[in-house]
Amino acid sequence: MYHHLRFFLLGMLFVFGMARLVLTQDNVEKRSPSQYFRSLAMQAKANGKSKLKLPGPQITGISAENLQQAIDNYRLITVRPTAIQTVSDTSDLYTWYKCKTLSVLWTPVRPQGKAHSLDQIPPELQPSSLLPLAQNEVLLIRRGGIITVEGVILEISNGAEMSLDKEYLLFAALASDGKVVAVPLGRAGIFSLSKDGLLMPSVPEEEEDTLVREVKEQGSLNALRSRAINRQSIRISVPTPSSRSASLSLPIVAP
Repeated sequence: MYHHLRFFLLGMLFVFGMARLVLTQDNVEKRSPSQYFRSLAMQAKANGKSKLKLPGPQITGISAENLQQAIDNYRLITVRPTAIQTVSDTSDLYTWYKCKTLSVLWTPVRPQGKAHSLDQIPPELQPSSLLPLAQNEVLLIRRGGIITVEGVILEISNGAEMSLDKEYLLFAALASDGKVVAVPLGRAGIFSLSKDGLLMPSVPEEEEDTLVREVKEQGSLNALRSRAINRQSIRISVPTPSSRSASLSLPIVAP
C-alpha cells in the first residue's frame, strides 16, 4: 500500500504519491512505469494508437483577487528552465524543472504559501537526475508530463507546459531549503517573457482573472518590476475624538 504525500502546484502546492520514478528524457535513467500506465499503453496499442492524452485530477489554484494582493503574498522571480525530469505516482505524472534563477524582483515582508523542501519528499519521487543544484538554481514541479510506455506516448497536460531555455515570471512560494519553488496560483501565476520583455499569460483569454488582466496591463517586466519595487509603507495621522493622533503604517502600490 502507498501513502500519498499531496501538495499542489495548480492548487495548494504539490500532489505526490509513493511510486517509482518515470523519466522521460533520453539522457537520464529510465525506470518501469506503474501498472496503471502500462495497462493504458497496452490498450492504446491494441487499438492502433501511438499517442494517448490522459485526463488528470482537477486542481484549482489559490485565487488572488488582484495584482496588489499577489505582490503582498508571493515572491516575483524570473527563471529559465534548463533541464526536465518527469516522475509519476500510481496514476498521475509530474514534471520537475531545473531552473536558473535570473532575478528576484520582489520579496514580500510576510510571504504566503510554502513549497515542500526536498527532505519532505519521498526519495523515490525526487528529481535525482537534476541534482545537485548550483547556487543560482531552483526546482519547480508542475502536474503533467509525457512518458513513453510500450512504444505509446502517454501525456497529461497542465495547460502551462514550460519550454527549456525560455524565460518565465513566477508568482512563487519558496521552500525552507531554498531549493524548491511552488506556484500556488497555478497557471495564473506563470507568465512567459517575450524577447522584448513583454509578459505573456499561461491561461487562455477566456479564463483570465483580475490578476492576469492587471499583469497584462503592466505590459512589460520592467513595468511590473517598478510597481513592485515602488511599493512602500507610509505613515498616516488618524485624528481621534480626543484630538490625539495615532500612526498607522499602510502599504500602498505606486500607480
